[in-house]
Amino acid sequence: MKKDEKRVLETNRNEFHKGKLKIFFSYAAGVGKTYAMLKAAHLEAKKKDVVVGYIEPKERTEILSLLAGLEVLSTKKVSDGTTQYEELDLDIAIKRNPQIILVDELAHINIGNKRHRNRYMDVEELLKAGIDVYTTLDVKNIESLIDTVFRITGLSVNERIPDRIFDMADYIKFIDLDPDELINRLHQGKLYNGEKKERAENHFFKKSDLIALRELALRRLADKIGKENEADKRINSQDHKYYTQEIILTCITASQNNPIVIRSAKRLASAFKAKLIALYVENNKNRLSDTDKQNLQKNMELAEQLDARIVTVYGDDIALQISEYAKVSGVSKIVFGRSMNQKIIPFFGKRRLADQLISYIPSADIYIIPDFEDTREKIRSYYRVDLSSHFKEFVRAGLIILVTSLLSLWLFDQGINKANLLAVYFLGVLLSSIIAKGIIYNFLISIISVVCYNFLFIEPRWTMEAYDPEYVFTMTLMFVSSFLISMLSNRIQYHTTEAAIKSYRTDILFETTQQLQNAKTIEEVYNEIAHQIMSLSDYNVIIYPQINNQTQPPLTYDHGNDFDFTNYIDQDEMIVVNWVFKNNRPAGLSTNTFPKAKCLYMAIGGHDHTFAVIGIVADKKYPMNTFEKNLLIAMLAECGMSIERIQSIQEYNEISQKSEQEKLRYNLLRSISHDLRTPLTGISGSAMMLMENADSLSKKKLNTIYEDIYEDSNWLIQLSENLLSMTRLENKEIELDLQSDIVEDIINEAIQIISKRYKDNKITYIPSTELLMVKMDSRLIVQVLLNLIDNAIKYSKEYSEVVIKTEKINNEIKISVADQGRGISKEAKQHIFDLFYTEHNTIGDSRRSVGLGLYLCQTIMELHHGSIYVEDNQPQGSVFVITFPESEGE
Repeated sequence: MKKDEKRVLETNRNEFHKGKLKIFFSYAAGVGKTYAMLKAAHLEAKKKDVVVGYIEPKERTEILSLLAGLEVLSTKKVSDGTTQYEELDLDIAIKRNPQIILVDELAHINIGNKRHRNRYMDVEELLKAGIDVYTTLDVKNIESLIDTVFRITGLSVNERIPDRIFDMADYIKFIDLDPDELINRLHQGKLYNGEKKERAENHFFKKSDLIALRELALRRLADKIGKENEADKRINSQDHKYYTQEIILTCITASQNNPIVIRSAKRLASAFKAKLIALYVENNKNRLSDTDKQNLQKNMELAEQLDARIVTVYGDDIALQISEYAKVSGVSKIVFGRSMNQKIIPFFGKRRLADQLISYIPSADIYIIPDFEDTREKIRSYYRVDLSSHFKEFVRAGLIILVTSLLSLWLFDQGINKANLLAVYFLGVLLSSIIAKGIIYNFLISIISVVCYNFLFIEPRWTMEAYDPEYVFTMTLMFVSSFLISMLSNRIQYHTTEAAIKSYRTDILFETTQQLQNAKTIEEVYNEIAHQIMSLSDYNVIIYPQINNQTQPPLTYDHGNDFDFTNYIDQDEMIVVNWVFKNNRPAGLSTNTFPKAKCLYMAIGGHDHTFAVIGIVADKKYPMNTFEKNLLIAMLAECGMSIERIQSIQEYNEISQKSEQEKLRYNLLRSISHDLRTPLTGISGSAMMLMENADSLSKKKLNTIYEDIYEDSNWLIQLSENLLSMTRLENKEIELDLQSDIVEDIINEAIQIISKRYKDNKITYIPSTELLMVKMDSRLIVQVLLNLIDNAIKYSKEYSEVVIKTEKINNEIKISVADQGRGISKEAKQHIFDLFYTEHNTIGDSRRSVGLGLYLCQTIMELHHGSIYVEDNQPQGSVFVITFPESEGE
């Protein structure tokens, strides 16, 4: 099959399915993954469109020979400042849109790439574009196995892929080779030369290491197959008895070695086929430096990559918080690092964390993972205080102690017992602890208070000595009491602050949900979500709506500070916005996709469509912590649901409107087909009579036939005008030509036209005593008057009088058309202006009507901001009244 023919068959393929991923998997480099991939590509190229996107440069002749005969896409030239490299050109690959593309080294870290940090992210985008991908991978590059590989080889691997990428692969082909044969190939120089060969022999290519890596790869492959079998069992089983899911909880800390714990928990979750939860306990002891905050954020991102659900709780008692959450969530296994198991304060600390958890939740299994962090450094960091950052608070606390001492001296001079002065010092300690927070501050404040009390009031005064040994007990008791008071004060403040923060964030989420439910339009939804996000954070917001797959001009929201968004809305940022639209995934600042962007971009989407992209304008690497990010995700999900709700309502209204229009068309055709027969039959019969008997008919009979033809023709003309006007009004094609006109002139024009149709009917006009002028479209108002006068004549007795009257009442100008017919029933008055409504009558075609005239009159009057209604005429008949608001300045 020719390539052109293949392309025709594959037109719009990506609109119908996602591409499939095939991984050529092994335990070490040099086994033959790339060779096997190229051989498979040649077989597929006989029946499919196959291209080579990127192959790692190799000097082996067998690899170079297999590239012959395959289309190789051009690569992107990049540089790290010293060396030039070649990388996969993702845009060219997507534009080429083959059926299968070969991308070597799935775990590669892109160099100088503004779009994706890792190659597996490029592959994900290719798959989403509907392109099948062949790629290669070693076991050492799987994220959850990094620590195991380190223990086997002693080397840390930087190039990694999340486990979900390996597990999502549609096909895994294991490429195997005996370790002895692989080592032999290395010695023969078939894999590396020179320095690379020597380094490989000393590290990855030891036989014992290769055997261990081979076993690890086979186990990981077996885990994936086991997961697929379990999934099939769950799908095919009616009673779901094949599978009982466990829940594993791991703890997140700011430790540099916490990733070891997280990966171990992931491996455990994979082995038990369990759900993984990553819990972070935030408390007032977590005084994190900037480095610790970055480590914490990275550890949370790692947990997210390993498909763990991130949860944040608050409390001073870490063990209690972990156990309470574990009980509520049904956790069966808890995994944490050994450093968390240490006593923070030697000799005086609480029981070990493991012991506390066992006592709190004895039914859970506890797993302790070695963490090589220096516990002494952790203890030092616990006591470490940044005096420069809290100097003002410490000075204020010292001033309070000074005022407390002066007040105590004055009270002592007034005769107050010195034992009672202890309460004054306790009050000073309490106030000082409110200002200066931290265990070191509490300790120093308590010491200073004891020293001041001893120096000022214990005999001998003005010295640090004490005559009575009981004073030593008093001082000790005072220190302990002061220290406990300050500690409790800080703890209460912390809980109060955290409760306020949680309440505030919960209120924002609740208010967002409530306001979004009340939103009537999509614009209101965007405005509400933007203001709620600004309430949640200090950042400004940009929203890029999308209509019919076209990005609309951005909507900007700031905190009222006239923020300049120019630098944040440019061509580079729009590339990120369009990528988020297409892939429905976060990108930009603090992500691995377009990390150099100036904003964090997230999608507002529904089940299968992205409605808008929201940009968080921030100036630092981590614009939001994990809790705020999760809260934002929940808010955006609620926003997407609100937009879907509004669109569903709009679609329902459109469907209802179309259904109503179809019903109206049906009624129109039915009415016209029924009522047109009479005048057309009359015209046809009269014309036939004139053609056959014109010479034999009397002049009087001829005039009668002419009048019948004229009357039927006028009825058809008026019907046609009403139909044309109604169609134009329904399609919103009429633009009013408003001019100030004299009411009397408009009425006279209508009477003059109608008099030509009804020469024998009496039409009386009673004008107002003053000159009336109205801003109107005179052509349409004449048509309204013609319909009203025509109805008045048709539904009245023969030769009866029709009275037209104009008057001004308050600020309204009224025109009434009164007839002397039999009137309109009370029930009919409620529907008289409905489309196609005609009240039942028995007078035949002299009163024929399709129910267009009054509906048209009402529509025209609404366009003029006027009204139309019907009243009873005395002694009989009906009065139709149209009203206009008085024109300004007239």
